[in-house]
Amino acid sequence: MSQRGETQLVLLWRDPEVGYVYWELTGEVRPREAWARLVRLEAGDGVEELERWRVDEALSGRFVRADQGRARYRAELGEVGSDGSFKVRASSEVSEAPGRGPGDGAPRFVRVMLSKTQGLSWEPTEHSHPTLGRFLPGVGQRPSSTAFVGDQKTRGDDHRKGDA
Repeated sequence: MSQRGETQLVLLWRDPEVGYVYWELTGEVRPREAWARLVRLEAGDGVEELERWRVDEALSGRFVRADQGRARYRAELGEVGSDGSFKVRASSEVSEAPGRGPGDGAPRFVRVMLSKTQGLSWEPTEHSHPTLGRFLPGVGQRPSSTAFVGDQKTRGDDHRKGDA
């Protein structure tokens, strides 16, 4: 990763469809000649350019639109040749756009996991949502995922032992 004061490009995800590209330029890349683009990395060595824009001296970032969740993307900074070719001077790290996860209306619970290698991820479970993801009001026992069997609690119970 680049340090402050070096030319750098960073791609961050807001959601599965929108990312933010941030850049810092140094003397090696002149803003008047600089262009940036968002590319989707395809199987093998394929690269598809999704968006290209001229870097403005007054700006240091731009929102970009991704076309596929769970696809791999990279932002690139460079110069455009007279034939329209793109000469890359700097690029962001490869980043996977987040996928669409189950939300309201999802038929099943998901198990959320955090790991050092994959970051935040989720996987479906066999546990069905009551009323399609919306818990009915009231108190009583609610089923939990098998990943948390030892941690099951009953809604409405006072879990503070010794308090009366």
